[in-house]
Amino acid sequence: ISSLMSATNLNRTGSSKYKSRKLWTQNETLALMVGVHMFGKGNWAQILDRFKKKFNDRNSVQLKDRYRVLEKHPDELHYYENKAEIIVKDRLNKEADREREEEDD
Repeated sequence: ISSLMSATNLNRTGSSKYKSRKLWTQNETLALMVGVHMFGKGNWAQILDRFKKKFNDRNSVQLKDRYRVLEKHPDELHYYENKAEIIVKDRLNKEADREREEEDD
């Protein structure tokens, strides 16, 4: 029985000792790329803190790992970089518009 348990990664209670892998959603990946655009690559804790609600129980190591996977797929990385840049520019434009409106009041 012990060889069977180790072969299937089960612990003594019969449940898996590993969490099942959770696939990344497009929204999570986009939030990651917006964070990289805003805070820079490597600032995973800052990105996680800023976008905590966007990530479904992810940690900073998972953010780093997802980014590394994206780096191995340049087309996908480029796609998300472009979308993230558009989002950040749109936010900056909206903030600038609000500031101008406040100055006019």
